Amino acid sequence: DGAALEDGQDVWDRISEDLAKNDVPAAAARLRRSLEATMSELAESLRASIPYKADARYELGELFSGVMGRHGNLIKMANASANSWNNETTKEAINLLKTARSEALRAQGDENWAINAVVHWNDWGSMSKEDFQPVVAASRGIIDLFGCPNPECTSLLYVTGLPGREEALRCSCGTY
Repeated sequence: DGAALEDGQDVWDRISEDLAKNDVPAAAARLRRSLEATMSELAESLRASIPYKADARYELGELFSGVMGRHGNLIKMANASANSWNNETTKEAINLLKTARSEALRAQGDENWAINAVVHWNDWGSMSKEDFQPVVAASRGIIDLFGCPNPECTSLLYVTGLPGREEALRCSCGTY
């Protein structure tokens, strides 16, 4: 039904409100829609490789896989550049990013199953808000990998340069 905006309210706040009301299915649906929208935006801004579909009906798993694959490749390219310039500061920053990525992927992999289990009806798929909070935290950990660390900037990262000749991974304010 088109683009979804949260009317100036942070989606994470809306998910917290759903959980405060113990409405886990609403939180799960909101989380899934947000992840689909964000992964779609990241696929474009990072130039991720997503198999073309004429109907443009991309599943979250397809988008997630393409975005995370591209992210991994960008980190490898950044690491190679830092090594070629023997830039110790950048090497250290990349190692921190690799660690954060690994931890976020591990947490997300452990919790990802729960989103569909709660969004779709099944006899065994009910969860309490306490059960679902780690799912939200894991998803936020993934999304945080792609955001500017400057609290004044709310932008997601994007690639500059031509395809195959990428120059940088940046945010809107230039902090990243």
